[in-house]
Amino acid sequence: MPLPVREPHEALAAWGFDDHPGASGFALDCAGGAEAVFRVEETVHGRTVALVSVHGVGGAGGSCAIEMVSDTETLVRGLGIEANLLVINHVFAKWEADRIYFWPEEDHLPTIQAYPAMLAEVAEPPGDVAARAAGRRTFVISREDWQKIASVFLRVLSGKD
Repeated sequence: MPLPVREPHEALAAWGFDDHPGASGFALDCAGGAEAVFRVEETVHGRTVALVSVHGVGGAGGSCAIEMVSDTETLVRGLGIEANLLVINHVFAKWEADRIYFWPEEDHLPTIQAYPAMLAEVAEPPGDVAARAAGRRTFVISREDWQKIASVFLRVLSGKD
């Protein structure tokens, strides 16, 4: 569900993420020109479990970045990667980005590392991405790799598999 990004601190507070360790950086990124912010809702209990931003579309070399802040205590195992995959799909469908960079929260690293064929860790991200990632482990997925595997993930996520 897209959220307005004019007042990111208010959005973070409204959905219970104002005290999240990544909230400050997330709000700065959003205030600096996020193209979109999405709310991830766990529908069984109607709780907001994460916010995901898309920023830097049209950046250097056709890249952009996504960032997630989540409630790792209530986030259902696997929902974080599912949310990221759906945002990645949306970005590639809507914009002309060639690569999407992201830096998962520490709790999500084991799941992210389970997909080495499509996600590559980046030792030295490009300048603007490195500044946003602030020393966290950064990964990238290319449009070409996404196109090779997207149909499988989307079919699984839709429950048709």
